[in-house]
Amino acid sequence: MKNSYVRFFCPGDIDIPRNKVTQVFAKAGDRETQSGHLNLWVFAVDDWNFHIRREDKGIDVGVTCGAQGEIWPEGFDTRVEEALWLITGVPVTWSVLEEGRSPATLRALFRSHPQKARGFRLGPAFSNTVIGAHERARDLFAKYIGKTVGFRKRENHPVAVLFRRIYSASAFSIEAEALALSVSVERIVESVFLRAWSPRQVRPRRAPMGG
Repeated sequence: MKNSYVRFFCPGDIDIPRNKVTQVFAKAGDRETQSGHLNLWVFAVDDWNFHIRREDKGIDVGVTCGAQGEIWPEGFDTRVEEALWLITGVPVTWSVLEEGRSPATLRALFRSHPQKARGFRLGPAFSNTVIGAHERARDLFAKYIGKTVGFRKRENHPVAVLFRRIYSASAFSIEAEALALSVSVERIVESVFLRAWSPRQVRPRRAPMGG
């Protein structure tokens, strides 16, 4: 996909880290008022610039890129969904996606939104109220995208599948969550850290002769 502008809307009660303010201007007669709402998370990851705005019924995600050539890899919207779930602790799935070379040349895609998920016991990776939350979230987002962007498929990345299983299990019981966590950690080690299962053999050293 050779688009330099992509925007999609993800419905749901989704809280995001915030670091920018939306300015609102209103005029009533001769009187003008100005107010600000801290509802934006703006950051960059490599050549991609993200502009995420929290709204009443979801989040609006805008992505632009200044690079040449293929700047929107196949399945990249799924990688962004996965990263946002990791950050927010909420299932994030877009219902409307617009793409094009510029905002003036957009085409829209629509898809049905899944039913509301059962409440999870697990929450986001960290609270958005802590100092520097948006920076920590950006770093985690960037690391996830960097590790998974090469997986150019529409389906979820294997690590994301395991991550979601843990969250889904947490909606039932602590025992189910513990079982899903142990299995998922083992699967991640097997798939991502293969060398951990084949340690390099070290020949034992002989003790020196004499004293």
